[in-house]
Amino acid sequence: MYQLYFDNVQMEHFGTIRQQIRALLHFPFHMALVLLMEGINQFVIWRHAVEVLTGVFDPIVALPDNATATEYFDVVNQTIYDTLYIFWPTTNDTSIIDEIGNALYNISPAANATGNVTDDTFIESADSLVLELFKIVVEDFGFSAPGGDAVNGLGFNDQLNAYYSVFTLIFGMYFHMLY
Repeated sequence: MYQLYFDNVQMEHFGTIRQQIRALLHFPFHMALVLLMEGINQFVIWRHAVEVLTGVFDPIVALPDNATATEYFDVVNQTIYDTLYIFWPTTNDTSIIDEIGNALYNISPAANATGNVTDDTFIESADSLVLELFKIVVEDFGFSAPGGDAVNGLGFNDQLNAYYSVFTLIFGMYFHMLY
């Protein structure tokens, strides 16, 4: 917008003192408009991402407490299929798919029937599935989930909090600038 006002101004001589003062005073206003529009854009994207995440995990949350392992597996398997069908990893990284496949196998009734999967492995695999689906959806919306040393060694809740801290940082900075 600033460019629309001042793009055709000659650089050799920039008008009268009044024009120079007006240009100087308008610059912060236009910067505030740009930041406002960028913040609104990020907010709309974040809101849409939250709605999609809610839709992704609703079938799992809707399972009754007394669901059988087969019912749980079927719902998780369908949720993973539906999510990957829409939000295939943008990096086309097959290691993510392999990790999801291994975790899905660990929670399958077939793996549990052999007795090779402990309760800790089952919980770790279920947590891994949730985190990977969360990251795939969030990264599809253009946000980068923290990785590497930032989340290595953290438990499920701490990793999820680390992912949400990205959004807290973005929106906290934006809204802090407004007030």
